[in-house]
Amino acid sequence: MKLHLGLMLAAVIAVGCADAETKTDPRVFLLKGTPGVDFQVEPDRLIFPVGGYEDLLGRQPDDILVASSGTGLFRAVVSVSSADGSITVLTRPAELGEAVIDGTASQAADTNDMDGRWSMDGKFDGVLPFDGSLEIGDTTILGNGDLDASITDAHIHFKPNFHLDLDVHSRRVTYFEAIAEGSLEARLTARVQTMGNVAVRQDKELWKSSPKIFTQWIGPVPVIEVVQLSFGVGVEVGAEGAATFEGGGSLTTTLRAGAVYDYYTTGWRGVGEKQVTVVPLGKLTEGDATIDVSVYVYGELDIKFYDVAGPFLYVAPYVGVSHTVGEPGWEPAIGIFGAWGGKVEIFGHSLAGFEKELFDWSHPL
Repeated sequence: MKLHLGLMLAAVIAVGCADAETKTDPRVFLLKGTPGVDFQVEPDRLIFPVGGYEDLLGRQPDDILVASSGTGLFRAVVSVSSADGSITVLTRPAELGEAVIDGTASQAADTNDMDGRWSMDGKFDGVLPFDGSLEIGDTTILGNGDLDASITDAHIHFKPNFHLDLDVHSRRVTYFEAIAEGSLEARLTARVQTMGNVAVRQDKELWKSSPKIFTQWIGPVPVIEVVQLSFGVGVEVGAEGAATFEGGGSLTTTLRAGAVYDYYTTGWRGVGEKQVTVVPLGKLTEGDATIDVSVYVYGELDIKFYDVAGPFLYVAPYVGVSHTVGEPGWEPAIGIFGAWGGKVEIFGHSLAGFEKELFDWSHPL
């Protein structure tokens, strides 16, 4: 399967450590109010009313401003000025090590009580509770003169639990572990017809949760995570010529997937453990084209730390086929793909970006 890593499921963090193990910087300043509601938030500045925020006038460059309400805020001060009844604070991105000198975090969380919105045919476009399952009837992913790709039937059930460990020592994140664990069940049948030369990849989001906000504290420093879960379908096709593929199957897998960062030893490494069982369904291949196609359903969990983009964990069961024109044999398969990636710039430059294919397992149909 040739899914790109620029996809987007990630981790939920929860923090708690003993006071004796925690040391924070005295420059940390906790803001009152909710960002975007009580004061204005822009990429490189914050604008406050003077009333109630007079103490901001005493802030100095490199002070760390944090907010614990809403989606939170974590910025470093560049300068402070006052004019026309407002206070303007120019800011820059901050790193966790500027606020936390020493501290640890360890906790688990789940996705049991998330709700969200459907954006697919036949589903009411409103906020609905999440039960971990997505049922899909006949859904066209992409249709034009050269390609017709659709899912004729699909089901995915995935309610992962998440575990995170975080260590900060001497202002540096020395260990970061984000692991998702759980069982995934999927059934997928698809039809793809090519009528010419095609090179395309198309995703179609079908459900996305409302943001779920977690707030923990390392001393006076709030750690805010905004988590969203989404499900969808997609197709990736490279073809030269006319051909038709229909196929499908079901799979059940137990997953342990995510990433670990260890400053002292390995740096970044991916974690992709799985046990998979499959039941192939019928398949049909017609024509004689050079073709490489994957049709998939996906689950993705994204997280933002404060108001900054964060990592994701992505899992996609798929069916597909490969064939070269003029050669005997088609290679239809069912499989599962997993990836981790994104940004954790809030943890420091060395952790800023890591993308890795965790697994791409397939079984012939």
